[in-house]
This record gives sequence, structure tokens and C-alpha cells, in this order.
Amino acid sequence: MEYVITFTVAFILSILMTPKFIVRLRKHGFVVRDYYKVGEVWIPTMGGIIVIISTIISVIICLLLFRILNLFAISSMPTTLTPIEFAYLQVIIIYGFYGLIDDELSIGRAMKIIIPLIFAYPLVSIISAPESVHIPLLGDVSMRTVVFGMSLYRIYKYVIIPVYIMVVANLVNMHSGFNGMQCGLSIIVLLTLIIKTIIDSSMSNILPAVSVLGALVGFFYYNKYPSRIFEGNIGSFAIGATIGALIIIKKYLISGFIILLPHTVNFLMYVYWRVKCWSLKRAGREIGPYHSSIKFGSVKDDGTLLVRNRLTLKWVLPYHYPMKEWQAVISMYALTAVFCIIGLFIPY
Repeated sequence: MEYVITFTVAFILSILMTPKFIVRLRKHGFVVRDYYKVGEVWIPTMGGIIVIISTIISVIICLLLFRILNLFAISSMPTTLTPIEFAYLQVIIIYGFYGLIDDELSIGRAMKIIIPLIFAYPLVSIISAPESVHIPLLGDVSMRTVVFGMSLYRIYKYVIIPVYIMVVANLVNMHSGFNGMQCGLSIIVLLTLIIKTIIDSSMSNILPAVSVLGALVGFFYYNKYPSRIFEGNIGSFAIGATIGALIIIKKYLISGFIILLPHTVNFLMYVYWRVKCWSLKRAGREIGPYHSSIKFGSVKDDGTLLVRNRLTLKWVLPYHYPMKEWQAVISMYALTAVFCIIGLFIPY
């Protein structure tokens, strides 16, 4: 019941706050160009702050409500966050704040890998590693096993946890670009992970994730095609951290990898793009559509997408077939949904 209430409160807050933020963000010039619209269309950005604010306020409101209900012996719902939930919420906020800085200062790609590694510290300091970890083809391996002079316990706690969350946050940030794509994909992934906790009867410590999901669903109403507001890096980093941390808390490392496989493929395609650009430049050949400065495509007068290459996952189908933006987004939803269904049946 507490999860239903938290989700609902976050959803209502988000859907009521977003129109006001759209007006204010536009008024103060926080807008970016939507390159996939005919003409020069500018859309308010940094809407991810709505998701974060709605999450924080909904958690506070619900805990106060639960306390009141408990005083009158109406319920016995929790009145405080567990230590893990509190650390989880801290990680989400820190990543969101980092995304806000990136929105304003355009932090370099290398810094997006190095600096976020320390943002998982609230979870690292409190979460415990499992007694054993399942490794495909090897089976269950004790966390006391020593590798390169370090026990697997220490490697898991101080390396895998921060790296996993950082990687997922960046994967979510990169796999975006179309109206409603990142937001919709994140809803599918987050909902899948929460359903998996229900199937596994392991619903403890997920209150922040449920609250983020509620806020995200409310925000999606305005972010879906045609978008009236973008989430910005503040949104993608906070949402990515929400997904990555939930995978860590529930120890769904393998199923989480499967669920996020389209995001990973998108990243590998980006790496190949950069390598291709570097090799052409080194050979003194024409870089053309592989130039590293290319970030966006465009549209024809009829709204059909015009992309420069096929080296980002969302561009693959539009590169080969005439498609409009909403059709490309639906195809990405469908692809991720397939891997989410597979991930539901993987126990680790």
C-alpha cells in the first residue's frame, strides 16, 4: 500500500508541476532546439528537476502521512526510510545535481566517467555484498575468493557498485535524442525491475525507485511526442542512477545487463563511430558522416527523419527506411520491451 500511495503522490505532483515549469523555463531562456521538427522549434529543457523535486516531496509527504495514520492505528506503514533507501535517495539527488552542472557547463565525456564514480559512496558505505555471486559457466563463487590480491567482496563493494551505477547513468544519458525516448525507455526498464522485485518477493528498499517511477510517468505526459519539455542531463543522470542503484540493491547484475542490452549496444556503436572517425582522420581521408561533431540529424519537409549515419541505435531504422520520429521511438520501446521480458526470467 505504501508503494501505491508514494507512486500516486509523485505522479500527481509531477503532472501538476510540469506546466508551470514549462512556462518558467521558457521565460528564463532554458530552451534547446528540437532538431527533428520542421522549422526552428525551441523546447524548454532541464525538466528532470521536476522528477527529482516530485520524488523528494512525495517521499516526505508519504512518510508524514504514514506517521499520522499510524498514530490513529489506521495502518502500520513505515514512517522512516531504511538506511539503504536513504542512501539510495542521496545517490539519485547527487547524480541529478551533477547532471544540472553538465547542462550548464557541458562537462567533458572523460569527466562523466571519472567524477561520478564517487557519487555511489552513500550506497557503498552501507550496502553489503552477497556471500556468493553467480558467474555464468562458473556457477556460485564465494565472495571470499581472492583475485589480484583483493577479495571479491572488496572488488564488488568498492569497484563494481560505483562502476555499475556510473555506467548505467551514462548509458541512459546517451540513449536519447528523440521526443519521449529516454523517458519512455526508462519507464519500461524501471517498471520491469520493480515487477521483478514483486515476482521475487523482494520489495524492500525500493521506495525511492517507486517514487521516481511515479514522477517519471507524470512527466512523460508532457515529454512524449511531440515534446513540450525535455528532461535534460539532470533528468537522464538522476533516472540512470535510479536504475543502476536499484539493480545493485537487488543484486540483479546479470538480468540488469540483459535488460539494458539495447543501451549497451548503442554505446558500442558510439565507440565504433569514434574509432572510425579517428582512423579516417589519421589516414587523411574524408570523414564525412563520421565526423565527431555530428550529434543530431534533421527532418524533411514531410517530417521524415534524415540521419547522417547508422552508428547510433535510434538511427539504424531511419537510415534504411523512411520513418518519422514517433515511429523510431516506438521501435526503440519495442526493442527494449523484448529484453525487459527476457530479464524478468533471469534470477541473478
